[in-house]
Amino acid sequence: PGDVVLDPACKRGTLLIEAAKYWPLAHAFIGMDTNIGHLEHARMNADSTHTCLSLWQQQRPWPASFQTKHVRREENVKKKRVHKLVTCLDFGRSQHFYQSCLEEWSQLMVSEDKTDHRGGRMVLVVDRASLEKLLKAIYEVSGNGTGGWLSLSLFASHVRCLAWGNERAAIVVVQVSWTDRETPGARPTFVKDPRVGKFDW
Repeated sequence: PGDVVLDPACKRGTLLIEAAKYWPLAHAFIGMDTNIGHLEHARMNADSTHTCLSLWQQQRPWPASFQTKHVRREENVKKKRVHKLVTCLDFGRSQHFYQSCLEEWSQLMVSEDKTDHRGGRMVLVVDRASLEKLLKAIYEVSGNGTGGWLSLSLFASHVRCLAWGNERAAIVVVQVSWTDRETPGARPTFVKDPRVGKFDW
């Protein structure tokens, strides 16, 4: 309860509306996009499903550090943080692009005063051809936290293939956490954990 859920590139709001069904007790669902037409479709889709979304138009695509500050200023996120992030990544992009986005988005999941270490969760959709690049980007981002140590954990059971329209895609769930102590050599966990027996957002 009270979680802030963000889709930083929401397009027509499909994932954000699904997230609202999955996390009905969340405090706010925020969608961002550069395309005003996408946002209008997202609003119509939200209205038709009786979903309350807060939709903003971005000035330019991610990654862009000023947008991180803009999200911080939003009343729903002020003095808080993003607890869950869901988005469909641009298909066919470079590892560097995915890594830059993950670095930006991970910082939104750390409280401004660095006192809340509970972390958050990312639910990412990517085309299967780019899955390896995304996994490498996750590996590289872990440990690069500003003013502390960022950790990204990925369970084997949290990578699933799916059909996304006419595309062959995959959905990846990543756990994000932060600590004020550095952990030299730390890298994300890619493990089969018996406690995680099913695919779960």
